[in-house]
Amino acid sequence: MNRDDSIIFRKRPLAQHLGVSISTLDRLRATDPTFPQEFRLGKRAIGFLRADVERWLASKRTS
Repeated sequence: MNRDDSIIFRKRPLAQHLGVSISTLDRLRATDPTFPQEFRLGKRAIGFLRADVERWLASKRTS
């Protein structure tokens, strides 16, 4: 894993990175079992590892 792989996306920046709204991001999280697993950053904050997101995107491009 390189240094960029440990970057953490919060919800809003992840939605912007994917080019979708937050509600669409939430729908993807709820309906796509292959969507990257979130993890807790605090009581109300969640994060996603950039490496997981990039692998997910790559898998969607090849499907």
